[in-house]
Amino acid sequence: MSNATSNTSGADRPGPSTSVDDLVGELSGTVMSRHPGAAWIVVDDSFWIEDPEASPVDLVAVLAADCTVLYAHDAADGGPYDEPWAAATVRLLSRIADQAEHGLARAVRGQDRGQIFVPLTPWAERHLDEAIYEEPQGSAASADGGPVDAIDSLRNEAPSFVALVADGGDFAAMQRYATFAFPSYGAYVRRMQDVLRSLSAEGPVYVALFDPDEYAVYCADAGLDPDAPTSRSRYTAAVAATGTTLLYAGQRVDHLVTDLVAAVEMRLTWERASELIRRATASETEGGQSSDEVIARASHAVAGLLESLGAGRHHLVLSVPDGNDAPLVAVLHVDQDAEDNVRLGETDALVFYTLMAAGIATGSPAGLVARTDGSAHGTDRVRGWTMRNAWLQPLTAAEVFNAYCTDAQTGDLIPPEPGVVYCAGTDISPPGD
Repeated sequence: MSNATSNTSGADRPGPSTSVDDLVGELSGTVMSRHPGAAWIVVDDSFWIEDPEASPVDLVAVLAADCTVLYAHDAADGGPYDEPWAAATVRLLSRIADQAEHGLARAVRGQDRGQIFVPLTPWAERHLDEAIYEEPQGSAASADGGPVDAIDSLRNEAPSFVALVADGGDFAAMQRYATFAFPSYGAYVRRMQDVLRSLSAEGPVYVALFDPDEYAVYCADAGLDPDAPTSRSRYTAAVAATGTTLLYAGQRVDHLVTDLVAAVEMRLTWERASELIRRATASETEGGQSSDEVIARASHAVAGLLESLGAGRHHLVLSVPDGNDAPLVAVLHVDQDAEDNVRLGETDALVFYTLMAAGIATGSPAGLVARTDGSAHGTDRVRGWTMRNAWLQPLTAAEVFNAYCTDAQTGDLIPPEPGVVYCAGTDISPPGD
């Protein structure tokens, strides 16, 4: 992951009695609030002179665990640290220099005399011998300003990928890893919001879900250390390549997670429905249907359903049994005008049509409910169908009422919803009729 903006104004507040260890802990938090994947910071050798006032402390770079440069300070012209987190980091380094006369035992000199690596995590401390920093070449502007402009342009074209931990339970599972250094799920969400905003300022950002259980299996299969930031980065790349992603558009992280969970469930429903169709049509016995015929029959059913509902805003929910597992559910929102022009989400429609085909192919007792918005006249209409003989059969108004007004777990009656009329399902003619 790349840079993220965070408020670090409190980074230089501790009193003079603050210990070096406390300051180092605060230093780690300050840097990682901006660069969550940071492992080491690189500072100038002047940090270790006996009189820190003789030369300014220089934050040279921030490195990820694979030594990727997350941040490099261009001090060629004595430029200031114009970002709050960097300025706060330099102040903390100065305070550490004031109190640690002989430097930090946990720091190691780099290959060049001017490079000192300071680990930010226990993992980074154990792997200090792996820290290497090569100063970026050609990063400064040329005489005509070309390279910087070109890099900025390419950065705007290069997408970023971020995997989000969905909830407090998954967050607790990730806390087994020392390098996953967040004090609480709330703090994690705030940091990730900053990361997403920062990345989106540089180019498109796609977001996936980070599943701790799948991550552990991924690391075991690939022979990776699960307590390493680089392993999380590789897992994120793998999920982004093969899993479900959404484009970040500035929404809050909790809303983004909700949308992601829904998108993942929708993909799983589509995959399972497709598998049911393949199994049901694998061997076309006499009288059986091919997958193409099943899909065509499902398309005819949905088209007939929408025609029978007419103009309006319709909310369709289709449920198909899946053996001993929970039923598969697909939802479709449809806006239809008087000329039968239809607006619907393409992905939602794909899943809905596929699940309809699965119900037809398996001959399962699927159920369908359509709720038509009646805000214009104050009354919603609810209709229902069941699947019999591989086709939608309308329920009576009483059956629809019972389905809506009976608790599925206890069988107790539920008071009818105000402003709702329970209607019989419409007749939908099968193909050839």
